[in-house]
Amino acid sequence: MIKDVYVGRQPILDKKERIFAYELLFRNTEENRASLKNSVAATCSVIARVLTDMSLEELCGERICFINVDAEFLGTELVYLLPPKKTVLELLETMEFTEDVIRLILGLKEKGYELALDDFEYEQLHLSPISHVDYVKVDIRKVKSEEELKGIVRNLKGFPVKLVAEKVEEMEEFELCEKLGFDYFQGYFFSKPSIHRKKTLSPEQLMIIELYRSLAKDDDIHKIYPIFENSAELSYKLLKLANSPAFYSGEKISSVRYAIQKLGYRNIQKWCVLALLSGDFCTAKQDPFWRGQYLGQN
Repeated sequence: MIKDVYVGRQPILDKKERIFAYELLFRNTEENRASLKNSVAATCSVIARVLTDMSLEELCGERICFINVDAEFLGTELVYLLPPKKTVLELLETMEFTEDVIRLILGLKEKGYELALDDFEYEQLHLSPISHVDYVKVDIRKVKSEEELKGIVRNLKGFPVKLVAEKVEEMEEFELCEKLGFDYFQGYFFSKPSIHRKKTLSPEQLMIIELYRSLAKDDDIHKIYPIFENSAELSYKLLKLANSPAFYSGEKISSVRYAIQKLGYRNIQKWCVLALLSGDFCTAKQDPFWRGQYLGQN
């Protein structure tokens, strides 16, 4: 089945108003707003798009991308499908930074990922993650006064982080944030998020569940391959994944069998989970298989 898929994209600029990076945002229609409350499904949707529907090069070119993640998503290890050199993981403000979450953050840092702390507020100065992240994003609309903003910047300058001013809507705000020492800027003053749409092939839910179960049992490739033979949509997605920045090694892969061998069962399993959680095949929380199998995966 052919369907339309969407990704929102908003630039993050430097002091000279040059594009430094893009934040990629969940969208499921051409309306410029998110309409899904489940943060895991939203994150999975964005990542599925950049791996198998729209390439990171198409969306971001040479620049890096910021993608929102929460603790529940980090625990699935699906994040490791993203290329670390192109990805900044934006830790949502709703996250509770437990010892387990800190351990996950440190593991990501060891693997070369950069992290951003989103929607920072003054009361969060005591949070231990500040010393482990590379960027801190401050929503200036939530700051009550210029004096308070000065205090936030002054205190954050004691950490080895780059500061991003969010929700910049006026020239005066940009000039103030630049004067105070912010490194990067994001907001409607520069650009509203743009919506990117693409048509894609969507495999059936039962087909991808069958694939997942066969991979989980470590079935021989001679049993795995026919699943792809029976689904042009699955084959198309697999080849897109194998040629994505996360796995591309300089050679174009056009053989499904070679793609299976190159990616390995573990990565294809992760992609199956990602695809199902993204909502392409079902509404995640309505599917008992989703809760029982996926979020507990290590």
